[in-house]
Amino acid sequence: MESTLPYLHGRTWASITREERFFCAELYFVLRRLPTLRPFIAWLNAQGNAQQLPEDDLWDVGYEVCFYRDHIHAFGFGGTTSIRDKVVPDTDLPFMVKRTYDLALFHSGHLVIIEAKAQQGWGRKQLDSLDRDRKDVKAMFKGKGQPEIEVHAILLAQEKHLAPMRDKQGVGSFTHLISWNQVAEQAAAWGADAHSLSAFSRACVVT
Repeated sequence: MESTLPYLHGRTWASITREERFFCAELYFVLRRLPTLRPFIAWLNAQGNAQQLPEDDLWDVGYEVCFYRDHIHAFGFGGTTSIRDKVVPDTDLPFMVKRTYDLALFHSGHLVIIEAKAQQGWGRKQLDSLDRDRKDVKAMFKGKGQPEIEVHAILLAQEKHLAPMRDKQGVGSFTHLISWNQVAEQAAAWGADAHSLSAFSRACVVT
């Protein structure tokens, strides 16, 4: 479908946007429509990384997940349902109030954080936030009578931004490094329609 709006020069916004949230939204809805996330988890495991995830039907997926804020609002923490002035247990650090995951995979024993980029890579501050998530999520549930949660981090980007990370230290502290090209090649098997497939193809090359 072409645009009839002169200011888009005959193009659709989907063919113009460079925003990673657009591409993540497409992936989210592809995954949301699957009867089970088992095929996606199996695909992640098949990418050759050491940390394997359970291939069962107990997974859920979230988009734009403001984990700390919304979990505390729903279930409470320290006697209130507000994240304001809350400190991570056993530290003097406040919770990251606006910390939001592009995508997240939820399992009874696992939380998988997916941080995505489209036309660019990550800054050190963003990667440090992922490292902190591993500690903060575990501390949040410490002593709450719940099973310990294993926190995993996945980076999703164009291959040119992942290649230097692979060359330096392998996946390092990240469970998986996944390229948009890998997603584009596999998405049809997850039932992605033509619009989503086109979006994933664009994510591979957008500048």
